[in-house]
Amino acid sequence: MKEVIAFYPILIDGTITTIILTILSAILALVISFVVGLSRISKFKLVRILAIIYLEFFRGSSALVQMIFIYFVLPMWGIY
Repeated sequence: MKEVIAFYPILIDGTITTIILTILSAILALVISFVVGLSRISKFKLVRILAIIYLEFFRGSSALVQMIFIYFVLPMWGIY
């Protein structure tokens, strides 16, 4: 129990950081989904096609494949 009490401030900081990241991620996901959803019903063909490509990529691939792509491929293209 002493170990838990000794690390209590660090655990609280980690919990607060996790809550903040969760809220910010939810807001970012809401904004992205709103923009892509509106793009999907756009009257401009190019915008619609780009939205379809984006949606099909993220729906059609697993999260593991996406993480590997982000971790290995994007740095090869100079995107860090």
